[in-house]
Amino acid sequence: MRKYVLPEHISADSFPDLLEFTQSAAIVQFLVRRGITSVEELQRFQKGAESINHKDIWEIEKVGELILKYVSEGKKICVYGDYDVDGMVAASILWRYLSKELGAKSTIYIPNRQEEGYGLNNEALEDIASQGYDVVITVDCGVRDADLIAQWQSKKLEIIVTDHHQPGEKIPECPIVHPLYPDKEAANKYTSGTVVAWKLIRTIEELRKTEHTFSDSVVDLVGLSLVTDIMPLLEENRAIIIKALEKARTDPSLPIKLILLSQQIQPEQCDIYHFGFIIGPRLNSTGRVGNAYQTVRLLATDKEEFALSLLREIETTNIQRQSIMKRVFEEADQAKTLVRESLIVAYGEGWEDGVIGLVAGRLLQRYDMPAIVMTKEKNSGLLKGSARSITNLNITEVLEGIKENLAKYGGHHAAAGFTVKDESFENFIAALEKHLAEQYTNYVPENTRTIDISIAPRDVSEDLMKGIELLEPYGQGNFAPLVAIKGQIHQINMMGAMGEHARIHLSSGDAVVTCVFFNAKSVVGKFLQGDTVTFVGKVKRNTFRGNTEIQFYIDDVIDYSPSEKDGF
Repeated sequence: MRKYVLPEHISADSFPDLLEFTQSAAIVQFLVRRGITSVEELQRFQKGAESINHKDIWEIEKVGELILKYVSEGKKICVYGDYDVDGMVAASILWRYLSKELGAKSTIYIPNRQEEGYGLNNEALEDIASQGYDVVITVDCGVRDADLIAQWQSKKLEIIVTDHHQPGEKIPECPIVHPLYPDKEAANKYTSGTVVAWKLIRTIEELRKTEHTFSDSVVDLVGLSLVTDIMPLLEENRAIIIKALEKARTDPSLPIKLILLSQQIQPEQCDIYHFGFIIGPRLNSTGRVGNAYQTVRLLATDKEEFALSLLREIETTNIQRQSIMKRVFEEADQAKTLVRESLIVAYGEGWEDGVIGLVAGRLLQRYDMPAIVMTKEKNSGLLKGSARSITNLNITEVLEGIKENLAKYGGHHAAAGFTVKDESFENFIAALEKHLAEQYTNYVPENTRTIDISIAPRDVSEDLMKGIELLEPYGQGNFAPLVAIKGQIHQINMMGAMGEHARIHLSSGDAVVTCVFFNAKSVVGKFLQGDTVTFVGKVKRNTFRGNTEIQFYIDDVIDYSPSEKDGF
């Protein structure tokens, strides 16, 4: 069940400086609810951290010195990454720096999602060592592989870990660069694996007494990792993303430029949306259903013709990923079952495990319930699962409660992945049912969203839009304001190839605002001219054929009344 909460009214007159600065009482309420009560606080928030502190991670300089020593000794170095955007970007920029700036003998290793799974594995290290590599530097992985690292350290393979995931109980006994190092946490604790690798590069640049020329040249890719890995865009991360967007708009890295142009988007238009929904999914697709090295090569090359050929391959893979995603979602939607009316579980043999997390997220969106999607892999026979959850259920804590049934698991409040120990779906469901019955007796799924601003059509103005833009860029930890708007249906026009979308003109008095409602065919049929409605969504600018209009984009309908009663 989706629930919307409207916070208590805040008087804008109590904050006269902010009101004068923003010229909008609604924006003042929004800012104050975000903890911003003065113009000075607003300006501090806007620019993020005063500076980017690349040396705040425990022993990062020692690790930088060690890497320079290995390079000077002619050691062969393997950068060991991950198959998501964060892991592939981190691997590519570190390899480029080691190889092209330091002249190191180096390569990249990305594990296969289906055959190897996440993190270090013994077979991969055997392969790396057999090729004569002396040093492995992990990026975006490694901190939970203490036992495996100990085995290989004794075999004279030197391992350096750079990671950002939550450490386990046992910390690897090797050089580590990690913002969550126990008792030595960095000021910016929650950042991407790419940022950690990037800070290591910046540290080495300073150790060599060179400018930050290389690290500045890839900052747009670093910002991309923050968005795709859903890191909070606050403080230092915010300062990085601001630099990243500036770079992407003025002098983008080759892969970002080519992907934008391939979608008829000029680089100067690039924003968080393009990072998260245009660039990220294409780069990510190869790690889900294709060959991750396609993306790694694109990220690592500076040859445009070669990059274009790789991008064509990636576009094909992305189309394949979309097709697989659609098929698996439809099958999962049909196969789903409810466990104690508390969460959705869908199971199917042979589903591509690279998309099951996306499918779980889609089920959550459709039904506003936590969702688990599981599949038995074709090759290994392992039963794997991916989960997505809502505001009032920590899905990783649920898995913690049945950990004796799991070979491995990990995640956070809203998302998790796991492998079932005995490969039995029935046993997993029985354990889950028992745990929910014992520990979540009164649990009712409730996806609560807090409305930031409540307005009328007359409030949709340039002042409101400028006020909303004050806190851009929006993203994790700094979401765009959720707006409720109430008015009367003035006119409805269906649009789209199949008439599946709607343009609704909402009025109040003499004011009329255009509201856009995607996939609305099943909803708007009940609306009649003159009906009173309350929509929830976002206020945005829309530019079409050179004309810009401020519009309301509808997420949901929370009040509908054919009469004039006040339902909000």
